[in-house]
Amino acid sequence: MSTLPNDALAERSLLGCLLLDGSCVPLIAGSVSPKDFYQNTHQLIYEAMLDLSNGGLPVEPLSVLNCLKSRKEDSHCGGISYLNRLIGAVASSTSVGYYAQAVKTKADLRLLAIAGSDLYRDATCSTDPLDVRARHEKALLGVERSGWSSVHISEVEEPNATTGYPTGIVPLDEYTGGIYKGLHLLGGRAGHGKTTLAMQIIHRAATDGHKSCIISADQQRFKLKQIIRAQHAGVHMKQLSEISAVDNQTANELPVYFFDGVFSAAAVCSYIRFQARQGSEFFLIDYLNLLRLPGPERQFEKAEIIAEMLKLLAHEANVYLIAIVRNRKVEDREPDMDDISGGAGIQNAPDQIWWMDKPKDSDNKPSGVFVLKNRMGGESNGPPVRVWFDKQTTRFVDWESKPALEMHYAQVIRGDA
Repeated sequence: MSTLPNDALAERSLLGCLLLDGSCVPLIAGSVSPKDFYQNTHQLIYEAMLDLSNGGLPVEPLSVLNCLKSRKEDSHCGGISYLNRLIGAVASSTSVGYYAQAVKTKADLRLLAIAGSDLYRDATCSTDPLDVRARHEKALLGVERSGWSSVHISEVEEPNATTGYPTGIVPLDEYTGGIYKGLHLLGGRAGHGKTTLAMQIIHRAATDGHKSCIISADQQRFKLKQIIRAQHAGVHMKQLSEISAVDNQTANELPVYFFDGVFSAAAVCSYIRFQARQGSEFFLIDYLNLLRLPGPERQFEKAEIIAEMLKLLAHEANVYLIAIVRNRKVEDREPDMDDISGGAGIQNAPDQIWWMDKPKDSDNKPSGVFVLKNRMGGESNGPPVRVWFDKQTTRFVDWESKPALEMHYAQVIRGDA
């Protein structure tokens, strides 16, 4: 490979600006990292500046030199003479933002060049394009595309209880603020209702006119369609044959699309990206642990990589992405983060994690929705939100509404309503 993209002049000028005015270091520290510098000498100098600034110490030639000496790195950086040369390369620190942007831009281009070279190498030696794409998807997604673009404060959407999309379960929405754009994990043991709750959210979104996509690596599409039909008509799953023609027609007109029988993480990412461009806003993956990723990594390591890929993709595409995850083990206790199959990495990626827990006597005792993580607003790590699975409508409702609903059903049976 030829010389990778870099701008030595911009790197020297940026460091010179910071040596002239150390107060500029915190202004760019969140955007420029040491690895963004191409020259190793510049990486070491910038690392010293960051350490000094983080410690509340002045950033100036002598302090930077002493920091480098304490690490025995001064001989690799040209000593005080090189630091003075950096200062002499700029007249003032007013252009620090310009030089920082130039350094960051070249760093992103280097990442793309390396990823492209690796992709070309693997593509010429493989017969499976999906496997090749899966290996390189995260590297390509990881390059910051927005860069230094700015948004006016009036255009920034604040995450709070009014901006999350409501599930329709009032106490759950009040507690969490609803579902937010990003990656949302919904977990639980087998048979505890995680798929039903996820489908309930998708059905609500579709009923409101939001184009939604269901990606099933577990259940076949007709089984998931049956859940939507039952929820749409408000009937028991056993009463599907009794649904009216009107309810069937309106259910078939919902903007819901299925993508099933696919286990490749790369194919799923490609599908989500394509559908997002076509206007889809809500996505459901049933379920994350079944997605495959080629490579020598162990399964839990692959799950971590896939979760990170999905998070980056959800943020990039600005969509609601719900991924169902399975329980790591079955125990008679309240769920916690360690129950998530896939290790710590899969816990770190999501913006929200909800966990379903259903008692054995679910007809007379409430199920619980444990909010284990909520980056986007609302509460988390408190007592579970109590819900009840209403079999008559195939959906979860507020536990407090159970008596009134049961009274209504009894009246219907007696013919009083």
